[in-house]
Amino acid sequence: MAVVTVDARIEHVTVYASGARIRRTVTIPAPLPARVRVVGLPLAVIEDTVRVEVGGPAVATTVHTGIDAPSDGPGGGPADGKAAPARLSSWL
Repeated sequence: MAVVTVDARIEHVTVYASGARIRRTVTIPAPLPARVRVVGLPLAVIEDTVRVEVGGPAVATTVHTGIDAPSDGPGGGPADGKAAPARLSSWL
């Protein structure tokens, strides 16, 4: 199953006393893949606050968030033994 990885662009920010609402957008050209991975979201994102809006004939069926940690060295860690930066990604 093909997965397309895209960076989301910040479109609009609304700041509140207790936080902020940030609207990000991505454009995925046809043909549409079965899975889309949106990377670069903040580590503090709360999964049940992530929303998806789809235009056209596509349908988003599930949304998941998780931490993406590269595993390019033996034992699953970075090859140089240093901690790799984590980034949050969202599966659409």
